[in-house]
Amino acid sequence: METKELIRKYFNSWQPPINLEELGSCIAEDFSLDSGNLKFDTKNAFLEFLRINLTDWTNIELISEVYSDNIGCLLYKAYVPDQRAHVRIGEHIQVRNGLIIRIDLVMCRP
Repeated sequence: METKELIRKYFNSWQPPINLEELGSCIAEDFSLDSGNLKFDTKNAFLEFLRINLTDWTNIELISEVYSDNIGCLLYKAYVPDQRAHVRIGEHIQVRNGLIIRIDLVMCRP
């Protein structure tokens, strides 16, 4: 699977209704995510956190996407109902052997 196709599959898995099984199929076992205040070092830790804490976002709009062979960047905005907040998210996504291995994520409220 090409980098763009994989990252779009990952992004689309977040769209309501959220599909954690599909999201899990996009990421490697040694996956890591760093958002500053949240860090995960394995696929299982990340998915377990999502199973417990995830809520549907609404009005998700992809603003920009950029890809190279093993890197992708997404910029999007959404509304988070349980926080009553509009957010903007930037993700720098690294891919190896057809799976996402790392995401560096920045989220802010405009």
